[in-house]
Amino acid sequence: MVDYEKPTERPSNGKFFGFDHCTFWVGNAKQAAAFYTSRMGFEYYAYQGLETGNRQRATHVIRQGKIVFAFVSSYGPEDTSDDIQKH
Repeated sequence: MVDYEKPTERPSNGKFFGFDHCTFWVGNAKQAAAFYTSRMGFEYYAYQGLETGNRQRATHVIRQGKIVFAFVSSYGPEDTSDDIQKH
């Protein structure tokens, strides 16, 4: 059951031209990227983590043609949601 009404006016500010990537917050970014590269034909594109100076989170970026996915996982509990912390 929907308890809201569909807006009749569109906002006048801003235009949408597209996006460059889709970010997924996961428990293990390396494992998620490895799955997509080995099973679905993606290739590794970029990495950010301890080796590159980021001490908060690891990001593994993969791509296939124009499709770009970034898998992000936190090194500590401060950046993660409650759902990921439960696991």
